[in-house]
Amino acid sequence: MEQFRTLVAKVLSLSLLVASGVPASRDMIHIAALVATNVVNFWASKQNESALNSNDAQNRYKYLLTTKDALKFVFVSAGVASGVGASFRCPFAGVMFAFEGFSSLWSKETASMALLASAIASLTAWYLSGSDSKSAWYLADFEDTSGDFDPLVVRIIPAAFARVAYPSLRVEEVVILLLLGVLGGLWGSVFVLVNGKFLGSQRRTHMAGPWMKQKRLVEMALVALFCSAVSVLLPALWPCRALTEAEQSALVDKGQRLSWKISTCPEGFVNEMASLTFQGQGTTLNNLFAVSDDMHFSVPTLLVYGLALFAIACVAVGTSAPGGAAGAILLCGAALGRAVGMVVRPWFDFPGNTQPHVRFFAVMGGAAASAGFFRLPLAVTAMVVEMTGDTAYVAPMFICCTIARVVADKISLSFINFLCQFNDYPLLKPSPPPSFRHHTAFDIMSELDKGVNFAPHMIGASDGIDHARKLLATKHGSFPVVQDRASDWRLQGMIGRRELAALVDKASEAERPDAVFRKCLASERKMSPPTVNEGMPAERVYAWFVSMGLRRMFVVQDGTMQVTGVITRHDLHEASLQWLEET
Repeated sequence: MEQFRTLVAKVLSLSLLVASGVPASRDMIHIAALVATNVVNFWASKQNESALNSNDAQNRYKYLLTTKDALKFVFVSAGVASGVGASFRCPFAGVMFAFEGFSSLWSKETASMALLASAIASLTAWYLSGSDSKSAWYLADFEDTSGDFDPLVVRIIPAAFARVAYPSLRVEEVVILLLLGVLGGLWGSVFVLVNGKFLGSQRRTHMAGPWMKQKRLVEMALVALFCSAVSVLLPALWPCRALTEAEQSALVDKGQRLSWKISTCPEGFVNEMASLTFQGQGTTLNNLFAVSDDMHFSVPTLLVYGLALFAIACVAVGTSAPGGAAGAILLCGAALGRAVGMVVRPWFDFPGNTQPHVRFFAVMGGAAASAGFFRLPLAVTAMVVEMTGDTAYVAPMFICCTIARVVADKISLSFINFLCQFNDYPLLKPSPPPSFRHHTAFDIMSELDKGVNFAPHMIGASDGIDHARKLLATKHGSFPVVQDRASDWRLQGMIGRRELAALVDKASEAERPDAVFRKCLASERKMSPPTVNEGMPAERVYAWFVSMGLRRMFVVQDGTMQVTGVITRHDLHEASLQWLEET
């Protein structure tokens, strides 16, 4: 129920946030993951109720084989992929994003589900977006971007389509491409440092204590005021300029989606800054990815816009507003890359040589900044290629994104990893630390205090409802089920906290609650939970835990199934920190 309330609050608040003009992305990834989690919880509760009320042993066995954790892993991966597909119209990039950024255990079933969900989400977004054939190619202060909706047509159009330019890279341009990768890595890592370590710590200090909710409301009002003031004042202070003949002819071309803003300029003139700040993120991205002859932006305009957007994104992202930063980072990188292209373009202006298109540098800059922010070069490459439709950019873009990730990793954590660290979530690296070579599973489990082992929280097959209530008073998420808690600790299964609470509620209504509870416990427990022997090397325990995407595993005595402890993500994280200090 709590996750459903989070989903409703997220959808409503994000809709208001995007409509207010704050440069925050539509965080469809989190919304899609919440939808997947609620679907799994609802399905698991119905299966749980059906299995408990069934007298068919085979039905119970089928339910026990299909664990809730396994289903949640597949569904959340599919939800993440569909969120990316719906946001950016990039079905394949959604799968890559789920694979590279979120899924520690990947299988054919997970890949198929993620690709199917992402493809359906992208087609649905294309179907409901309508056509912009009448509204996106003319000069106006206000434009109708809704278009005409035809229920019989699905218009598959890239999110950032423009006139394709295929440049021939020279040796000198390869050096510039590598420089863009370095700048993108610096851009993404600086955003994490500024928004995270500085502003994040300040917010944690000042937003805590009494009047916390009132402080957050005031914070959001100030952030919205600041973002609106910057977006309005910059175009008002920016000069107007006349349209060139090439730009006027490009507006008539129906193969592009270019949108100028006049603002307060006279007829035949445009405001470059207003054409970037007074647009939605999708339209602005189209303008930045346009070929230079079709839509010209001066270097000062691009630099001021990029720095201003970076500043207000740092202020907006990380507040009480539930918005993302993917769109703002992509726009900042595209503006920076286009500015670099405008600067280096005159260097190649000599007889017999073709000047490079600034669209190429804008696309590379946006991809590099996103890779420096997310540290997912494969997913970012797939996303930008699908957004632009420029398949010829795959090789140089992946090189640029890889360089951006390497540079950014030297400076700071990725934004996702930083959020995990900032919120005290145990973040585990893909490979075990070197210090784990000298320890075993017995050294990791939480039931070990100064070398002395004490009994874990567990429930016996003969225990009653009173002991179950004592376990629910603890903060643990699951408990081992043993043969006899008094004398025989042989592992018989595992019971989750949610399932145990459901059993207590059901047994409390019966005439003989303890008997009903024991009967339901025998049916509800999950058979064969992950276990390791006490003497298993710690590095093997760590590798298995991470690769399988586990949340917990039980430690048993060597040669027997006597439970001696439990290992969770927190235990592995604390052990890695403690042993790092020892070495």
